[in-house]
This record gives sequence, structure tokens and C-alpha cells, in this order.
Amino acid sequence: MYLQRYHTIPTIGARSVCAFEIEDVAYLAVSRKTQNISNTVSNTIGDNSDACCVIYRYKDDWFHKHQELEITGSESANFFTINGRNFLAVANKWAGDKGHSYNQHSIIFEWVNGRFARFQSFPTFAARKWYYFEVEGRSFLALAQGIRPHKDFKPCHPSRSMIFEWKDGNFVEFQELLLSEEGYDWSSFDMNGKHFLAYADGFANSLVLL
Repeated sequence: MYLQRYHTIPTIGARSVCAFEIEDVAYLAVSRKTQNISNTVSNTIGDNSDACCVIYRYKDDWFHKHQELEITGSESANFFTINGRNFLAVANKWAGDKGHSYNQHSIIFEWVNGRFARFQSFPTFAARKWYYFEVEGRSFLALAQGIRPHKDFKPCHPSRSMIFEWKDGNFVEFQELLLSEEGYDWSSFDMNGKHFLAYADGFANSLVLL
């Protein structure tokens, strides 16, 4: 038995899909790094990176466009819930037409009255991945970001990968990964009664944090 195509979502430069449910309704967040420039051959380097992240809602056996988020050049999105509140953190890698800039703002959106509204914004540099995890009742949000040193890509925003903690209704800085260079991904796990956080870096050493 093989998987069959069920639904086609027209995209160019899609980087990731985040599936989630709110009040028993299924949604997809499709992050798009680029959109095609008219009359050009599509490629993720030459295209216009001012492409929004799109939310699709499942209804009548189909996924329909529900909302376009006010963010461009997104690499990924991560959905999570804190105290009954629903959030979507979107990592914004770059923006611009050909002359891409990695100094952008990555944004956390909150679900309000059936749509996502901007909740908190962070200055980031080549952001790739938000990752939510909990430890002993505390809520954390890790950000993988950065690119290897290059004369044409100079960070004006913080460029190290970061970890933020939920405090008094907002995320605040908890820890900076001083040895990070080009963050890509995170994963957390428990083993022998201890909690670990694994971090993947494309240029420096990857880490396992305790």
C-alpha cells in the first residue's frame, strides 16, 4: 500500500510545514523562504524572499487558505500552547529582492478570535528554527540562527543561537550559546531522570546540553 496524493498546495520556496489543531480544527502553517520573481527561473537564491507564511484551515475535506502572516522569508514555524493560550513562533531567515538581508525580526503570534495576531518580536540574524520545550513546569523557546562568517553578511542583530524562558507573560532571554555559529535545529529528550537539549550547528560543533 502506498500513500496517495490528497491535496496540492501551490507554493514556491516552501521550507517547512507545521501541522496543529485548535479547538478540534486542523491547520497547516507553510513557511516560505522565497517567491518567484516574474519572468525569471525560480531558485532560492535569486528569487524575492519577501514571501509570507501562510495558514491553511481544514474544512469540507480540504485545506483552504485561512491567513497570511505578516512576516517574510520564513524558514520554519513551531506551534505550542501555554496555559491554554495558543502560539505560533515563526523564524524569519531573510528578506529582500536578490539583495537579501539576514538581519530581520522573527515573530511569535498568538491565536486571538480565530486568527493569529502579533504577540512578540525578536531581532534575529538568519533565523532557522524555533523549538518549544518544557522542563519541570517551566516553558522555554529555543532559537537556532546565524551563518558562518562572511564579509557580505554582517550581523547587526544578535547572531548566536538563543534560549528564552516564559516569564510574567512574555519570553525573556535565558541563555546565549556562545559556541554557536550556524544554528539549524533542536531536540529535547529525557534519559535516566535527566533532561537534555540537543543542538545542531552547520558550522561549529553540535551540542548536547544538560
